[in-house]
Amino acid sequence: MIWSPKIDSGKKKYPMNISIEYPQSFLEPEIRCGFEVTESRKKLWLIELDLLNELKRVCRKYGLTYYGDSGTLIGAIRHQGYIPWDDDIDIVMMREDYEKLREIAPGEFAAPYFFQCVYTDDHFMRGYSRLRNTETTAIGRSDLYSGTNHGALIDILCLDNVPDDEKERERWLKKIRRMNALFRCTRYHDLEEVKGLKGRIKQWGKYLVDKVASAVGYERIFRYYDRLCGRYNHTDTKYLSYITYSMGKAKHIWERKCFDETLNAPYEFTDICIPAGYDSRLRVEYGDYMQIIHANSAHGDLIFEPDIPFREYEALHSRKELWQQLNLPEETAAETKKSTEQQSFTVIEKPEWITYEQITDLLHAAHGTTAAKGMHFKALSQTPEETRQRLGEQGLFYVALTPENVLAGVGAVTFHEQGKKWYYGNQPYAEIKMVAVDPEYRGKGISNLLYEALERKGFETAGMIVMNTAAENTPVLERNLRHGWQYIDFCSWQSTDYYSVVMGKWKNCPYNKGIMKARYL
Repeated sequence: MIWSPKIDSGKKKYPMNISIEYPQSFLEPEIRCGFEVTESRKKLWLIELDLLNELKRVCRKYGLTYYGDSGTLIGAIRHQGYIPWDDDIDIVMMREDYEKLREIAPGEFAAPYFFQCVYTDDHFMRGYSRLRNTETTAIGRSDLYSGTNHGALIDILCLDNVPDDEKERERWLKKIRRMNALFRCTRYHDLEEVKGLKGRIKQWGKYLVDKVASAVGYERIFRYYDRLCGRYNHTDTKYLSYITYSMGKAKHIWERKCFDETLNAPYEFTDICIPAGYDSRLRVEYGDYMQIIHANSAHGDLIFEPDIPFREYEALHSRKELWQQLNLPEETAAETKKSTEQQSFTVIEKPEWITYEQITDLLHAAHGTTAAKGMHFKALSQTPEETRQRLGEQGLFYVALTPENVLAGVGAVTFHEQGKKWYYGNQPYAEIKMVAVDPEYRGKGISNLLYEALERKGFETAGMIVMNTAAENTPVLERNLRHGWQYIDFCSWQSTDYYSVVMGKWKNCPYNKGIMKARYL
């Protein structure tokens, strides 16, 4: 494997919260494998690479061995860095080295670095550890109510021996899973997130279990849990796993010989240790890991602020506000199915090699099958030049591409300089236009991907986004309502036989819906 990174001669340090040196061009947005890597994602990567650099320093000092794992390992082999749509770094260590790291961590990791485990953070109830940067904010949905440190992080997991006998293994795993269920009872006793009597009863049950466990002492319980997970580490077994994380899933059990030796692999502008038997380890979990499949991050929704310490960010926002940021409306069963299918598609800003002729042909194909139902405008004679001109100077097209870079869908957002009658006064607002999916690719969640990308882009500049559609276009209307849009006007554009509904979505609206509608009209 040959890798020759282009390192700029000039180097700089990201303000305040990291110490690693990096190429000046690293934070620039770019397209990788057809995926748009934004400056924000690059900042998150940079902070995580700094955490990796600090972990490497301590491991070198004490002769400890670590390995990049999971998506990080695939990224090192396949991309010589991050998988473009990944947002974390995963590290594994053998139990002996992991315990040594946990022992020395409080004296080695000084601010802004914080080694987080059950013995250093009273609110952290996981069987593995994390290294965090406390001068940043990275709040995930699963940890929102836990009260833990919420700095940007890298995961550090422990590898334990797994018994070869399957019956003995299953008896052991049942005990571990029961213990893990106990730890899950410590989170979310704040009842803000639950609905209905059943949900409240469940949460109060967790609350009572937590109180009993607290009386016994969580540190004592975790000491027992560590001994239970490491029970076979002095036995010569064929297999190992990060039991404290995966609870013995078959895809996470590997031959220990995969980790007998280490290799040094390039990773972005630095390097990372990986197991010499990486091919066998990855094929057990992923099969053909060299095949590029666009997927969502395993971390899901994340509130990320690279320049704000998490304590300051939490002080500025109530838990309810944070939950509202993270809690997207529930998907229907159909949308859940689509979300698994849409991983094969990438949405990016229109590249130069996609022409307006292609976009116009797609619009004609998409709307030609639905215009007769009154669901779309009847612009079937629209030319490529008219397609471009409809957006004006401030408009942007986004396209959905298959893994083979075939155009599967298109959407557009344009910006208006003055809101006029609506509550933002003379401030700009955004308008979504021309969302369409090639009939061949309908039913795979592409329109939802396009709307998400267009909304993100709109809110970068504007405080409000509007869109017009037909009253008969119920799929779009229902989708928007589930994702926080509201009806503003049911009678606009009366001179036509289509655009009869205006919907809006805004942030930080100081008025209720009735006042908003009156001001808009």
